[in-house]
Amino acid sequence: MYMARSMKTPQAPEMKIPHATRCTFHPSTEAELDVALREWSSGEAPGDDDIHCEELRQLGRVSRECILRLFNYDLRTGQVPAKWRRGIIVPALKPNKTPNSMASFRPVTLMSTLCRLMERNVARRVREYIEDKLQPQQAVFRPARATLDTLMHMTSAVRRRNDGEKTAAVFIDYARAFDSVCHGCIAKELLAFGVEKHLVACIAGFLRERTAKVRVNNVLSEDMNLTCGSPQGSALGPLLFIVTVDSLSKRLNCIPGLQHGFFADDLTIVRTSADLVAIQQPVQQGLDCITNWSAEYCMVVSAEKHECTLFGARQANLLSLAVGETALKEERTPKLLGLTMQPHKGRSKHVMCMKAAASTRLLQLRAVASPEWGPDREKLRAFYLALVQAKMCYGVASWWFATSLSARDRLDTVQDQKPHIVAATPNAANLEDALREARLKPINEVAHRRALEYYLRLKAKGPVHAKVADRITPPEHPVQVRLAKVQHLYSIIDSPNKDTRRDGAAAAQECSLQHRHAGWPQGGRTREGQEGAHCAACAAVQ
Repeated sequence: MYMARSMKTPQAPEMKIPHATRCTFHPSTEAELDVALREWSSGEAPGDDDIHCEELRQLGRVSRECILRLFNYDLRTGQVPAKWRRGIIVPALKPNKTPNSMASFRPVTLMSTLCRLMERNVARRVREYIEDKLQPQQAVFRPARATLDTLMHMTSAVRRRNDGEKTAAVFIDYARAFDSVCHGCIAKELLAFGVEKHLVACIAGFLRERTAKVRVNNVLSEDMNLTCGSPQGSALGPLLFIVTVDSLSKRLNCIPGLQHGFFADDLTIVRTSADLVAIQQPVQQGLDCITNWSAEYCMVVSAEKHECTLFGARQANLLSLAVGETALKEERTPKLLGLTMQPHKGRSKHVMCMKAAASTRLLQLRAVASPEWGPDREKLRAFYLALVQAKMCYGVASWWFATSLSARDRLDTVQDQKPHIVAATPNAANLEDALREARLKPINEVAHRRALEYYLRLKAKGPVHAKVADRITPPEHPVQVRLAKVQHLYSIIDSPNKDTRRDGAAAAQECSLQHRHAGWPQGGRTREGQEGAHCAACAAVQ
């Protein structure tokens, strides 16, 4: 079933295995093995060897030393056992896809458990070489990076435009990206990053002459040779992919005025200007760069799946863009990593989608909620947070502040139901009291808290990320206003010389609000701070 997508193109370069005889070899240690076993998630399916990771954790010192000797031999010589290069491909259905087409399935490869353990050691070492050299636009398979980074970067680029300016965004789609990456290009990029030759030789030995079988309903197919691609489901495969596409990110950074963002194989390019010609030329130059790079690195571009949108324009089809010889189609409401966007200000389309999805899940929660025979309050609260709020507040920091008050009111209709279902309070009860009874927060508070957490976390990463944080959240942004209020409040609480009675009602209200947000950064309190807050609240009551 996957034979066609696993064969390299004739023009793909051959993988050159470097000689590792003259390079310095650092053997793998028992501490590295312990870290790899400790970070390995329990319950993962075993590969062809039918060994579970829980069994490896129970091995004694002598057995671990034998595994280390085997790993170090593979690292030193670059020879990986043939059984470790044999995998089982399990087709996993993608979310919201119909099982009628092979394109609706994601091929997850189950490798040997010992091979995956060695992969984790190799991946940790490779990451030490490449992490500081990767372009900041890639936001996946990296520590302290997530979907929210791409969403915040792209939505702020679309939102930050002056009167009369327009923003063009092109959403690039690669066909079978992980399955078509060239092995020769992987080795070339690893050497360009300065990775030690014995590590590159070990990775080349891992990729060379790989075979796999497809398992469907416990029935295995015949062996097939995999001459390209990085295995999905392995610890090393995603890392090798982002190393390869990093060269494309470097080329796009050389185009003046063009912004872009990567999330694995999802690429978005953005250009803002008041002149359509000033938008057309850089965007088309970026598309030509993507086409040339894809041909050079033997990646398949799905031109028919590409979409472009001109934000801030009333009319459609004002731009004529093409990928190769295929003209791009314009989509008025594109989706970026699950976020529905629209050409004008606001996020009403996305709010309607979130409301429909949350209402459906709220009905499921209501069906099992009963004070007589249903789960208790804590279990219902956990169900709500995982089932309803996780869907409704997905990426909320990137779109909440761009929504209108009328759009937020639509979500309030869903919000008004949740405390009554979780806490089993009467429908006539006060909403704020019901929220306190259910230990839940309004969506507005969740959005402000997550946006503030993201801003402070980005500021703490260094001066480069601090500039990005200030660009995403300008001084007039609600997050900055909220942060100023919090800092002013703590300056009042921590100062013993100030009169806590002044501005009593406002101080008490802000104080009680911030005490409900003890999980915020800078939220640690001393005993003196708690006593000062209590005094402020008592003064307001008096």
